[in-house]
Amino acid sequence: MTVTENLYMGAFANRKNIQERIEKIFQIFPRLFERKDYLDINKSGVSILIVEQDVQMVLEMSQRAFVMEVGSITLSGKSSELINDPKIK
Repeated sequence: MTVTENLYMGAFANRKNIQERIEKIFQIFPRLFERKDYLDINKSGVSILIVEQDVQMVLEMSQRAFVMEVGSITLSGKSSELINDPKIK
């Protein structure tokens, strides 16, 4: 998927004003706009930080994760291992 396709997937949960929100993201992150048509950004060696409360969803789409509670990292590791960790709700 391209960067733009990934942004649309992330916006899927809240479909209101998707195009407007994606344009705002590109304004905030101009380098992301430059790469909007890149395919499979993970293979290009670029890391992406996702801040999300839906831990299960993020673990299903990531390779590694850091879990934070009250501003401190409490767990980290391979997403495939963390997804079954009973400490993650």
